Amino acid sequence: MELVQKKLFRKNSFSIKDKSLMVKLNVALNASEFEIPLEEIDVQKIVKQTTTGILPILIFLLFAFLFIFFSLMKIFGDSEVETDVLIFIFLVASSMFFMAYMNRKKLILIPTLNNGVIEMFNGRPNVEMTDRFIKELKEKTLNLLKTKYGAIDKDLPIEPQLNNIVWLRDRDILTQVEFESLKQQLLSFNKAQGNIGFGD
Repeated sequence: MELVQKKLFRKNSFSIKDKSLMVKLNVALNASEFEIPLEEIDVQKIVKQTTTGILPILIFLLFAFLFIFFSLMKIFGDSEVETDVLIFIFLVASSMFFMAYMNRKKLILIPTLNNGVIEMFNGRPNVEMTDRFIKELKEKTLNLLKTKYGAIDKDLPIEPQLNNIVWLRDRDILTQVEFESLKQQLLSFNKAQGNIGFGD
């Protein structure tokens, strides 16, 4: 599945491959492309976040306060306050509010195991497509990890397999019930192997 997102001078493209996530980022004249193995993506800790730049908000609040202050002065008889000044203050406050609203970012942050973060726009091109992409990314990653690290093989040593399923449980990929079931399978293989050999 591929998801293409556009916003102002940015174009991001995300493609889910068999064992990796392909990311292409284009910002104005800069472009980068990289591939992240699915097993390095921590899909259990995906976060949706909305951020807004603080500077436009602070300027808006300052000019909104000035507008209210000078309006009250004009209402209560201070004729030195010009209407043009009030209009100017109102326009600056309105433009800062509009700028803060337009610069607001709705993001999906996807952490990786090496403390990196993949940043996507939430709701671009639409909410349904981004939600479907995230759902497929989770399913594909979890299935890959369960298949690779949660498969029990009676011919392999038990300790590394036990470490694998503990790792899956600690990453919340296996439920406690799934973990106990796989652990019992491993222990039953261990008992069966213990019976092989010279008897009394």
